[in-house]
Amino acid sequence: MTANSFSSVSLTPPLVLWSPALSSLRHDAFANATQFCIHVLSDQQLDMARHFATSGDGFEQFEWTPGALGAPRLLGCLAEFHCSTYAIHPAGDHSLILGEVRKVIEGERGASGLLFDHGRFGRFAPDP
Repeated sequence: MTANSFSSVSLTPPLVLWSPALSSLRHDAFANATQFCIHVLSDQQLDMARHFATSGDGFEQFEWTPGALGAPRLLGCLAEFHCSTYAIHPAGDHSLILGEVRKVIEGERGASGLLFDHGRFGRFAPDP
């Protein structure tokens, strides 16, 4: 699943939050998972972002391995947050999924992150 954002919640314990829509075809898979991995994509991974936004069950076209907690680990990302599900809360037409970060893997330094804004993908540009 491609999410357009996630947020830090707590340092002790280290918690992050993201919120899938109840209408998502993959909502229940994440809501029932005991672990998951959040990947921060580079601006060179637009095809991956688009793929997982529409058909998130097809991992075979990308390099991946089982991650530290067993969830798929996509290779070549800027960062990875391997999480155990900490809590899930209803929030209107979404669920708030809190994950306890168990392992962080930092990818290539110096690459630009992939951004999503108003239906468009892009990247940060350095200040002049």
